[in-house]
Amino acid sequence: MVAANFGEAKIELCEPPKKQQFMSLPALQVDEKNVLTSEVAISQFLAPSLLGKDLKEQSLCTQWSQWVVTQLVPVLSRLAQMTFGEEEHVTKEMYTAAYATMKGKMEFINLALNGKKWLCGGENATLADVYLGMCQIDLQYGLAEKVLLESLPNSNAHFTAVLAMAPVAARVGAPK
Repeated sequence: MVAANFGEAKIELCEPPKKQQFMSLPALQVDEKNVLTSEVAISQFLAPSLLGKDLKEQSLCTQWSQWVVTQLVPVLSRLAQMTFGEEEHVTKEMYTAAYATMKGKMEFINLALNGKKWLCGGENATLADVYLGMCQIDLQYGLAEKVLLESLPNSNAHFTAVLAMAPVAARVGAPK
């Protein structure tokens, strides 16, 4: 068991009792009867200060966090596996299709960020911004062609802003 304090919440990470074994990871037991198994739900539980200032921002944060986790991360992960040799038997057509899918999703994000510093449109970053920034590290530093990155000014500015956040910088350092 591991115990830690996250703001107002004292969290104890432990193995669920044998009768409640879950096949889903990550998992966070929040009390004697409840276990969170959603990455977004766990993050929201551990970092409530990053959920947004009002109901609108909180709803947008949940929506964008879910989109990043379910729509963008799988595409970027597959592309990384293809690029770095972790997926076998990759054809040029498969790679081209995966790259085109990633490009479309990043163009969508770039449009969504038009005129905004943060995804949810508020003055401060939310959990969704951290998700988006963190999942782009491989993209920004190896997966995407320079021409594509140059065509995504809003996404690039957002990525730079996320990396400048003290907790993120402490976690990932200063990638070059």
